Amino acid sequence: MIAVDPGIVGICTARNMEVPVRVDLLDTRPDDDFDRWDHVAEVSLDASSGQIVIAGCVDYFPEAKRLPVSPGSYRVRVYYGGLNILSEDDLDGEDHYHVVLWPEKHRSPEVLKKWPSL
Repeated sequence: MIAVDPGIVGICTARNMEVPVRVDLLDTRPDDDFDRWDHVAEVSLDASSGQIVIAGCVDYFPEAKRLPVSPGSYRVRVYYGGLNILSEDDLDGEDHYHVVLWPEKHRSPEVLKKWPSL
């Protein structure tokens, strides 16, 4: 549910609609419990430009939100919630996402909690 390429992290959502997403920038790796989340995965992202662009697939990139950061390598953890609460046509639901970033050396992608339906 995550696509990674140098300088890019693509996050797949359960619905092809606008969905709630929260983004937090932390100083250190979070130490939390994954019980309330359906799926949790981490990847690395190089932010050498000093900014991270936050854009949906249909957003106009030059006008997309930007998160200023210190240039360097970051770890990106994506929490996926409400994945089982979708309508039959996958247009309505209560899926929600939380993206957390913090400075950390580059590491391989990891799935920390796997949603059984994947």
